[in-house]
Amino acid sequence: MKNALFFLFLLYGGLVFSQGKLTPTKQFTISGKVKKESVITMDSLYRYNTAVIGDIKVTNHLGEFKHKDEQLKGVLLKDVLNHTMIDASSPKLLSEYYFTCIGADGYKVVYSWNELLIPKWATMFT
Repeated sequence: MKNALFFLFLLYGGLVFSQGKLTPTKQFTISGKVKKESVITMDSLYRYNTAVIGDIKVTNHLGEFKHKDEQLKGVLLKDVLNHTMIDASSPKLLSEYYFTCIGADGYKVVYSWNELLIPKWATMFT
């Protein structure tokens, strides 16, 4: 009986502590194989052109409709990265680069350079 109670206590404790409160971030860092690391703040994002995304239907992992987000706008990642100089010796090496965007909750999204296709970078080499 003691073992069962101990197990339930551990299970309950894990549930309580696994639901940590996430605080919104106000900046992000561009780092890695770049010539100069940079920090992008919310204020600096207002200087970029806004892209209209439109309406998006949000679904779960089964494809079931959950809700609709309307009139979305945002800043394109490629516009933000256009001011970053990648540390590469040749344009051919760019196809080997990727970008990992990590959220405050640890969720990660990975994009290849080819997916973002930032042509200005092809001329930025040492």
